Amino acid sequence: MQKICITVSPLGFGHVTRQFALIDALLNEWPDLDIKLFCSSTHAKIINSEYNGIPIETIATPYFPLFTIDGYDRVNKNKTLSSYRLMLEKKETGEFNEFWRHNLRDARVIINDIESLHNEIAKDMGIPIVNISNFTWSDLLTEIGLSELSHEYYLMEALGDLNIRLPFTTGCKSFPKYVDVGLLCRNIDFEKKVLEIDEPYAVLLLGNINRTLDLMGICNVLIENSITPVIVGKDASIEGVYSYHGNEVHNLIGHASVVLGKVGYSTVSEIYCSGVPFIHFKRQGSLEDNVLSDQIMSDGRGIFVDFNMTGSEIGNLMVNWSGKKFLKVKNANKQIASLVGQYLM
Repeated sequence: MQKICITVSPLGFGHVTRQFALIDALLNEWPDLDIKLFCSSTHAKIINSEYNGIPIETIATPYFPLFTIDGYDRVNKNKTLSSYRLMLEKKETGEFNEFWRHNLRDARVIINDIESLHNEIAKDMGIPIVNISNFTWSDLLTEIGLSELSHEYYLMEALGDLNIRLPFTTGCKSFPKYVDVGLLCRNIDFEKKVLEIDEPYAVLLLGNINRTLDLMGICNVLIENSITPVIVGKDASIEGVYSYHGNEVHNLIGHASVVLGKVGYSTVSEIYCSGVPFIHFKRQGSLEDNVLSDQIMSDGRGIFVDFNMTGSEIGNLMVNWSGKKFLKVKNANKQIASLVGQYLM
């Protein structure tokens, strides 16, 4: 049995779902893999529920920095600086060294979802490093004015043996060489109905939005136009509105007439694969969010909305975009798994 290790950023649910896509593609080709995921304790619970009965080990990892977002959905520069500096300090401790050397033992390859603090140890142990991302921490840290800190992460990110650059990229400037691929995201099952509700329906992805929105105003406009609102990530006690807390948001999106939410790589990828319009917010100060939003609008697949807009204004925009159909983009999960597979032959 071949052991592979995957590091998962704690920055949001999308970093987990893209690992679902990667793991499924890898297991399809190499069903006897011994997979260890290094992640937050919160993500470990989600991963364990998704792969119940499949021998995938999750290891709660205290050695990942946090790109901090405040209650107004803005990048908090000072807290981000503190977190990234703290992790550089931890990197020099014996506990850090022992943790990674013990857990990486006998690994055929380590796959990084952005994280890189352990790369020097992996190199020393002779373990190939595969980076798979659309952005790097060094890109984002430079954007918010932390160039000196960015350089330290740049050097660790540059140690990858194979760098796989995903679409909607911020550049990944620390990758000396890279392979550009298509989307990495979960497969959409267009035959499956997640909820038995009337169509058309709109999906409102609110779990990762900190600002308070006028949900009543948004939902009233949708209902008045015979569009059923489905809220994901939060409870809604509004008549005629459904709430969803399951793990099949991608299949829910697959049947939606329009989606509202914050931009994020995995969300945008699943929306592109579904061919539905995306009315979206973005976090202030986030380079990745700006890149994603600009691409969506350049492709004519949606529009940016401001948090300060009224509920009726947002609702009317959703109604205007509802039902528009776009080309369903195919993901590149199999190709990406094949690239990783060169270390599993």
